[in-house]
Amino acid sequence: MTRAALVAAMALASFPATARATAQYPEKLIYKGKTHSLFSEPLEARLASYWDEPAFGPPRRRPAQLRARSTACWRGYVGTWKIERGQLWLVALHTDWESRGKPIPIGDIFPGESTPLRASWYSGILRVPLGKRLVYVHMGFHSVYEQDLLIAVRAGKVEGERTVDNRNRGAERSAGFRVRPTESELARTLMGAADSLQRCARRGKQRGRVELEIQPDGSVSRIRLFGALPGSPPGRCLFGVLATLRYPPFFGPPVTTRHLLP
Repeated sequence: MTRAALVAAMALASFPATARATAQYPEKLIYKGKTHSLFSEPLEARLASYWDEPAFGPPRRRPAQLRARSTACWRGYVGTWKIERGQLWLVALHTDWESRGKPIPIGDIFPGESTPLRASWYSGILRVPLGKRLVYVHMGFHSVYEQDLLIAVRAGKVEGERTVDNRNRGAERSAGFRVRPTESELARTLMGAADSLQRCARRGKQRGRVELEIQPDGSVSRIRLFGALPGSPPGRCLFGVLATLRYPPFFGPPVTTRHLLP
């Protein structure tokens, strides 16, 4: 396998994302006075929570303005972003790319909102390709460029950046940024509350499955109890204990972990 093919394979393996059978038109990022291509989609997390999976009621269909008009832009829009005062902001939204795009008022998508809109919902790693393209991959944002500028963002705040040189070494896509806790960290955090969990066990049968949603800052944002746990004395005790857990912080979307209690 050639070095170029190896770099392309590592890029595909290291950036799991929604499969796009066509290379996608990038977002735009204004950073340090320059406009760059952005191989990330910060708005998708907000759209999914607001339109596809609202907190209350049935899922809603995405607005007609965001329908896909080309296989090269399945998301149906191109966002222009900027980093200013250490924060990520959405400054414009268009229906298409280049000069054909029509502006989309953000208030049409999120009533009551306007641009610039601080991206407080977004935690993840922004990928900005730099230099010449080394390998073209006809899928998503998987083409490989000479360098990648990786910008770590948590809750809309920039917390670090690193540059990966894809010409001189394998494409280490995360560049040391933690995109999620390791399995051992998940287990150790739960084991750290062993005394409290044993106290809950003394209140009755606690066999059942527990599901936790962990935010990038390490806090627990959602707890679901299954089996005999919901509404039971040990279940109420567990809920209080699990809500106070603090996992190691990371960059990336919220993580869901499951545990089976004996």
